[in-house]
Amino acid sequence: MDEVIKLELLTLEVSDCRLCEAHGMALNHLPAIHRGDCAPMIVIGAQPEKVDIHSRQLFSGSAGKRMLNWLVRANIGKEIEDVLARVYFTTLSKCHTTSGRDLNQAMGHCAFFIERELKLVAPRICVTLGKEPLDRLFRYAGILEDVVGGEWTETELGIHLFPILPDGCRIIPLPKPSSASMWAKDEGRAERLDQALTLIDKLFNK
Repeated sequence: MDEVIKLELLTLEVSDCRLCEAHGMALNHLPAIHRGDCAPMIVIGAQPEKVDIHSRQLFSGSAGKRMLNWLVRANIGKEIEDVLARVYFTTLSKCHTTSGRDLNQAMGHCAFFIERELKLVAPRICVTLGKEPLDRLFRYAGILEDVVGGEWTETELGIHLFPILPDGCRIIPLPKPSSASMWAKDEGRAERLDQALTLIDKLFNK
């Protein structure tokens, strides 16, 4: 069975999961959606936007479209549709939660899924959105501003006894694309974002 079929089966498994409800958590389930195929780049956010439930597509809200436009700027594609066809998109929590406490618990419950996705996709570029993926996946204990604008390996970000990315995979941290983020409004931070997008362009299109 090839990896594309395994990813499709994993997507169905994710949509059938009810572990959080078994722990008394209230959340909004995302239906089975196509997140992408085995691609050279994976983008990892914290959780789906609420609008994704109805659109059946990750990052379909205003924040997601802002992020997709960043990737257009990074020359992943000329249009958003091109980007969607060339990148695998996922989140730490597979469902939408309404509280920070529930989100932390949901991300823990979904850890098994994200590790399997990373193994199947086997990306050479891993783009993270915000601090949560860095904390959860790579045990990063620093601040986001110190790593946006650079490219990193797992061991450079934190102590990880069992690597979850393929050898040579580069991690490019980005800020959260939320409209409330100060990154787009601060000149110094905006420059770091530009540097990160330039790195993505260089790594993806080399």
